[in-house]
Amino acid sequence: MNHLFRVCLFPVLLLGQLPALPTAPVSIRSVDFFNYSYPPPLDYDPPRMELVTLKNGKYYYPDDERKKTGIFLEKVLYGDVTDDDVEDAVVVLDDAAGGPTYWEATYVFQMKNGHPALIFKAVYERGQAVKLRHHALVISAPEWMDDDPRCCPKYMVNYILKYCGPQQPVFRVVTKSRKQLHQAHLDP
Repeated sequence: MNHLFRVCLFPVLLLGQLPALPTAPVSIRSVDFFNYSYPPPLDYDPPRMELVTLKNGKYYYPDDERKKTGIFLEKVLYGDVTDDDVEDAVVVLDDAAGGPTYWEATYVFQMKNGHPALIFKAVYERGQAVKLRHHALVISAPEWMDDDPRCCPKYMVNYILKYCGPQQPVFRVVTKSRKQLHQAHLDP
C-alpha cells in the first residue's frame, strides 16, 4: 500500500517541477476599446488633457454640462493591416467639439507582450470613412482648397495607407485619389 502511494505521488511531484507552459498570445479582440484610454485626437497647445478615457464609448468634455460635445467611439475594425499574419485593431474616434468642425481620429493597435500598443494615429477633419482592404488602411476625408468655405469642401479624398514597419513613418500613403464634390465651386 505504501509503495502505491509513492508511485502515484511521484508523477504529481514531477508535474509541480515542470516549467510553466507558454500561454497563447492574447487576442487584440479581448481589449475593451469602449472603455479605454487614448492619447487625445488633437495635439492641443497648451495640452488640455494627457489621456482621453472613454466610458461606454464616450468621453464628455468636463466644461460641457449638457453632455453634447466630447469624444465618441465610432467603430472598431479588426484585420491584419501590418501584414504580419496577426490581427490588428483600428479604432475610430469622433472628436465633436461643437460647431461645424469635428475631427475623426484613427488609431492602429497591435498586441505587444500581451498588451495593445498604439503604432499609428491619423486625424482628419470631418473624416467620412475608414476601411481595411488588402492589408491596407483606407481613409476617406474631405479636402478644402484655399477658397472653399468651411461648409463645403471641393474634394473628397481617399488615402490608401500601407504599413512600412516600425521605422518612421509607420504608414505611408501609397495612393491618393480625389473626387470633386460640388460644381458650384468651379470657376465659370
